[in-house]
Amino acid sequence: MNFIKQSVLKNKFILIVVLVISAFGLLFLGNVLAIPAPIEKITFSSKELSYEENEEGSWKVDKSARWTGREKLELHLMLIQKDS
Repeated sequence: MNFIKQSVLKNKFILIVVLVISAFGLLFLGNVLAIPAPIEKITFSSKELSYEENEEGSWKVDKSARWTGREKLELHLMLIQKDS
């Protein structure tokens, strides 16, 4: 009877240790998998007027971004407009 009691107590201890280690692993897993990826340059332009054909009044926006630190982003927007 003492052997069974000791086995149960020993298994509870092992189970608790495994659960605690798993909980810490899950907490830090998000940071390990959150690797910043480069954001490609994005460009969008006016629909009605063609920027590529140099139509007056047409516009386009160039956007680029880069990570400067953990949870910090540097965003660049450039509005380019065709004038007469």
